[in-house]
Amino acid sequence: MLVRFTLENWMSFRAPVTFSMVASKERQHGARLPRVAKYQTRLLPIAAIYGGNASGKTNFFRALGFAKGFIIRGSLRDAQAERVRAAALRVAEQHASAFEKPAK
Repeated sequence: MLVRFTLENWMSFRAPVTFSMVASKERQHGARLPRVAKYQTRLLPIAAIYGGNASGKTNFFRALGFAKGFIIRGSLRDAQAERVRAAALRVAEQHASAFEKPAK
């Protein structure tokens, strides 16, 4: 389950950008939101990503796909090759790309 995903210096994203499925404190539709008792929080059941042309929607999904692949295959021998390919996608060469998926 994806609860929060943050990326920085990846393709068209220079500054940190966070995608969060954590619900706000609004109570109007609170009964419809699943509650995760272990973390004392409510999660959104659905989200939409929208924006103008060339605003970064596709690059966000590419970053999400890269992070997914790195999590699944990160400990395999090809992980070093994946790192080399990702280096070419940075916006600022002097700054490392960053992905964050909160620990459980």
